Amino acid sequence: MFGSLSTKIAHSAVTATTLGSQELRPLQDAITKEKEIVTAAQRLSKDWSVAAEALKQWGSGEGDDLGDISNAAMMISGHISSAFNVFADHELNIRAQLKEVRTKEEQLDELRKRRRTVVGKLDAQEKKLSKMGPENKGLVLANEQLGAIQNELRQLDTSILVDMARLSDYKRQAMRSVLTLKFGGLAELGETLTIIGELGKLLASETPQDVTPPGQGRAPYLGREVTANLVAEAAKCVSE
Repeated sequence: MFGSLSTKIAHSAVTATTLGSQELRPLQDAITKEKEIVTAAQRLSKDWSVAAEALKQWGSGEGDDLGDISNAAMMISGHISSAFNVFADHELNIRAQLKEVRTKEEQLDELRKRRRTVVGKLDAQEKKLSKMGPENKGLVLANEQLGAIQNELRQLDTSILVDMARLSDYKRQAMRSVLTLKFGGLAELGETLTIIGELGKLLASETPQDVTPPGQGRAPYLGREVTANLVAEAAKCVSE
């Protein structure tokens, strides 16, 4: 019975040793790319905020109308910056879960390495015993040592099988969680972008387009109430 179990684990261990780094490379690539996505989302969040602030600063010196509209644009753009930061947080959680899978893979690999060491000790002990005659004074101790090594190997075999099963289950839990965060985060981001995009178009339509006769001032700007309502509506819709 022990020999059969040992053979089963040995085959798994050899396979993992041969393919381990190759199998983990795509996982490591995913972890690396998730970091790049986080960095890109955070940078886009910051750039969007900086650009909106710069537009406001320019508009504030171009009359009441452009000052008010560019200020409202900056305020609703804040929701976009926040949305990209939230998406970046989701990606950070995704990356953390992938790293946890990698950690568990590495822990399992350590058990397999320990097993190979114990198998080596077992082989050495069996060779030692094969050279001992029945009258050898150290025979009893050598047999006890052999039994201890065999017991250690059995425990490692059991631990490896248990960890392999648990890791297999965890990978599927992680995949479900990762995809839920990724696509749920995209849906959440898309919803915010759609809301701000639609309200932003209404805000843009409040920009006066009347022609100013040469030598005359612009018509009074009367859109502050509308822009204030659009800013309030944006906050309300995004929070719902």
